Amino acid sequence: MTQPDHNSEKRWHRAITVILTYKVKLENLWLRRFCKNSPRKLKVQSVAAACVDASNKLGKVHIHRFSGRRCKPASLAKIMTVITALDYIEDIDEKITVEAEDILPGNGNNLKAGDNISWRDAFHNMLMASSNSSANTVIRNLGLYLPSPEFGQQVNTGLADAARNGVTAMNVKAQSLGMTRTRFTNASGLDSFGMYTTAHDMLLMGVAALAYPDLTDAWSKTTHIMSIEGASPRDVQITSTLKQLYEEEPNVCGGKTGTLPDGTQNILIYCKHGDIRTITALMQKGGDRHKEILKIISG
Repeated sequence: MTQPDHNSEKRWHRAITVILTYKVKLENLWLRRFCKNSPRKLKVQSVAAACVDASNKLGKVHIHRFSGRRCKPASLAKIMTVITALDYIEDIDEKITVEAEDILPGNGNNLKAGDNISWRDAFHNMLMASSNSSANTVIRNLGLYLPSPEFGQQVNTGLADAARNGVTAMNVKAQSLGMTRTRFTNASGLDSFGMYTTAHDMLLMGVAALAYPDLTDAWSKTTHIMSIEGASPRDVQITSTLKQLYEEEPNVCGGKTGTLPDGTQNILIYCKHGDIRTITALMQKGGDRHKEILKIISG
């Protein structure tokens, strides 16, 4: 019987150990240098910025760092919610009712079940204060407003059924704008499985937003008074999450922030520098988006 070659086995074990050791070292080096979740690196996931011409067309992209990398849209999704609603709603001063299932925590948590607000005020509350409750109210009412043969039929007026129609319309609109690497699953931007975008797609959305005066009107303000009717009539002052940026950088004319508990800190900014107009989308985790966006738009 042939005896096993123990020296040969030892050499193979040693070789495998060396290979695995260097494999782990290389993987760790890659994670430290390139992985967006690495704790040792500022987690700027992607940046896209471009000039916009007078006809609201995307011009030359002059910053394009990882702009195709998949990210979470967070509350930047609310811009698409408003764009989609404005495509269908004829009278944005018409009142809509807030239902109990519309109420969500987060910024702009200033509504109650039974409140009656205009579409216009709901848009301001979404775009300025980033109200999740307003986003739910808008998408549910939009779902009821949409033509059923195109977007399906609602079983009842509940959030789950009607909102599904509204979110479908958001995705149809996104595809029509060339946002091929974006999928929305809700109107507020709260983290959910299957929702994603890229900085480049957010750039396309930002450019499209410039064609909607009712949207850019909300963008241009630092404060707004929302008039609420119903069981508890009241006026509520809304403050933009970009108020500090407006005050520090006079070229900023509008935009939206997006924040999630996992550290996501997105921001989309519209600027005017004389005759030059730019849209910038910054998608990052951790760090300070305020400082990062100032470096980009002031540089």
